[in-house]
Amino acid sequence: MKVVFVLPPFDMSRSLGSKKRMQRGFLPSLGIGYVAASVERHGHSTELIDAQVQNLDVQETVEQVVESDPDVAAISAKSVYAHSAYAVAAQLKERNPSLLVVMGGPHTTSFYNDVLDECPAVDIVIPGEGEIVFAELVERLSRKDSYNDVKGILFRDRDGNVVMTERAPVVKDLDTLPHVARHLFDPYPYKPLANQVRYEPATTAITSRGCSWGKCTFCFQGGAFSPAYRRRSPDNVIEELTHLVRDRGCREIIFWDDTFAVNPRWIERFCELLERERLDIAWSCYAHMRAVKPEMLKRMAQCGCYNIYYGFESGVQEVLDVIKKGTHLQQIRDAVKWTKDAGIQIRGSFILGFPTETPEMTKETIDFACSLNADWMMFFPFHLQRGTTIEDLAFSNGQIMEEQSSVHFPSYVSSAYQDKEQLDQMVRLAYRKYYLRPSFWMLALKNMIKHPVTIPRYMEAVKFWVDLTKN
Repeated sequence: MKVVFVLPPFDMSRSLGSKKRMQRGFLPSLGIGYVAASVERHGHSTELIDAQVQNLDVQETVEQVVESDPDVAAISAKSVYAHSAYAVAAQLKERNPSLLVVMGGPHTTSFYNDVLDECPAVDIVIPGEGEIVFAELVERLSRKDSYNDVKGILFRDRDGNVVMTERAPVVKDLDTLPHVARHLFDPYPYKPLANQVRYEPATTAITSRGCSWGKCTFCFQGGAFSPAYRRRSPDNVIEELTHLVRDRGCREIIFWDDTFAVNPRWIERFCELLERERLDIAWSCYAHMRAVKPEMLKRMAQCGCYNIYYGFESGVQEVLDVIKKGTHLQQIRDAVKWTKDAGIQIRGSFILGFPTETPEMTKETIDFACSLNADWMMFFPFHLQRGTTIEDLAFSNGQIMEEQSSVHFPSYVSSAYQDKEQLDQMVRLAYRKYYLRPSFWMLALKNMIKHPVTIPRYMEAVKFWVDLTKN
């Protein structure tokens, strides 16, 4: 059978606060790559239509799917572009009523009970991890067998009633899954943001699923289907990296795990294997301030890690406690110091305007961010993710003003703020205050002198910053 995976239209540039069409910021969908690899393992063919990187509208996306003539159209949906995913499904059904339309992705994982009612064009919903479930579904379809007892799906019965089958078992050993079907991404010019990469070509990889902390009240990874934390073995990861470096020519890997730098023994084994295989690559990752230690960071730096992303979230301890970040301000300061001492650059982010947060607290967070003097810092207004545990607190201490269209423009306003314009001004203030400091540019100059390859990256970042603060 032939399966076409679809990433629906979505204006990535606008979502990041830019009015210009961005050439960077598009990365391969590893989730689709894993599901496609599992389908291919059973002898079926796959294709990807990435409407976002191609800048297609709904009709153009549908035309490409129809031309491909698949047996199954698998649409991946995030909540921020669920309307677009629904529109693609609806037009596909109009063009070809017999085409089976399956929907998965974060939106279906969070709101699996709603999708079939909201979008009648969708035939089957797969919440949660889809490798085993979708591969089994395609196998049943290829044999023309009933799929009514496939575990982990929702569908309509003959009377139109929504049926949810028994929950599929979680894949405990991630090493049993095939590596990402990288060939799906070859037609597309994926490029990270300027502050995400040093050497190109670069790509992403993931070594774990779930979050090792998993208690932040504002973060929602999947509702009832939120995955437990599991990790691939270092040997399995190195096998994939060897292919990416030696066969595909990658010079840098961006590890996309929620928290990569967690287990010191795992990190040590991973570094040993990098050295043994002589994989001379640069790499970056995400980390939690609770988990990093000086020795771990130094070992990572020895083996190519040059950049770590920390989600600091707030510079006010009261707010950190409200969102259950599990971090104290001194832990943040220590993690930043240890990371700098190891010679690793720091990317970080703060969220402004949490429920119960006052403008005075936001200014305190901005000052705290400036005191850290990280290499790059992002500031986002708080956006309420429906279904998270902070939802009740958010509604009792503020309101949603509009649907989220940009990660940089407010959609929620805490009751301590006058309006969304006041919060928007705080976001702009944060960017101006942070990036117009002499100490930031001294650090940037030092980085550019030490690593001249980063000069074009800084120039691109400046253009993005100007566009963002203007628009």
